[in-house]
Amino acid sequence: MSDKAKIREFYLKKRREIQDGLNLSDKVSGNCADFLTSHSRGKPWASYRSFGNEVDLSHLNLKNNFAYPKLSSSGDLEFYRAPLAPGEWIRTEFGILEPKNSLDKIDVESLEGVFFPGVAYDYFGNRVGYGKGYYDKTMKSYTGIKVGVCFSVQVSKEVFKCATEDDVCVDYIVTEKGCFEARKI
Repeated sequence: MSDKAKIREFYLKKRREIQDGLNLSDKVSGNCADFLTSHSRGKPWASYRSFGNEVDLSHLNLKNNFAYPKLSSSGDLEFYRAPLAPGEWIRTEFGILEPKNSLDKIDVESLEGVFFPGVAYDYFGNRVGYGKGYYDKTMKSYTGIKVGVCFSVQVSKEVFKCATEDDVCVDYIVTEKGCFEARKI
């Protein structure tokens, strides 16, 4: 088992053990809203639809200035304006809700910032996801604000030595305890 696989397994277990996930998720979402208040300049942001027991940011989609990812046939993430009606979402083979293609597509570089889901982060902004590399591949050259979103038990004080040059680091991490800027190595 690779180091990333071990980290992924460890932090997924920690996330599953959270007792009051809904309440904590609301706190994280509130901290993300506070982050937007201080960092948003009016351009669209990208978020995600939570999967399993990830932090749920659906409360942030109040002003419809969000875009959500959809996996393209080439394996890249494409972003579409946030759907307003339940029928504008489709469930993927992975069980994740994605916007339909019929909505407005938004160029990645036009996004002011992106909220990244993740299995684990370290204090330096290194991220371990589910292992498919979709965000890493799509966001490799992205220059906007990158924000990792997770519960505090998913943040490691130890540097993930398994991080590679293909892994995209986040600039900030938001948890139920607040927001902090990732340290740069």
